[in-house]
Amino acid sequence: MSHRTVRLSSNPVLERNPVRSEPSVIPSHTRLRTLCLPCPSNGSITRVQVEHFIMQWSNQLIRAKGDIKFAAHQETQLMQFAGKRIYWEKTRADTDDSYIVLIGLDMDIDLIKQSWARLLPSP
Repeated sequence: MSHRTVRLSSNPVLERNPVRSEPSVIPSHTRLRTLCLPCPSNGSITRVQVEHFIMQWSNQLIRAKGDIKFAAHQETQLMQFAGKRIYWEKTRADTDDSYIVLIGLDMDIDLIKQSWARLLPSP
């Protein structure tokens, strides 16, 4: 990798290290992926299923978030995954749309979609 020299300051008295080397190529963020998964609006998925699914992909996930309707609770709950932990809270979201958004590195989108489809009830 080639490097170029960058002068940080024109005043050598203020500068302890007058020269810094930095890469000439800017790193790419092409490993970052996002995916939005629809949840059944009839509440047929359980909290345990969602947690198991999220933890199954936790090594690739940076964040996950979604509003999910559960029949057992008769309410929509906000699920958040961060720092390898899952957090739940009641929400006042008045929507029929339930979803989970995943943000991660090197996620196999097709494999995750297949795994999610196996959790959902057949139409």
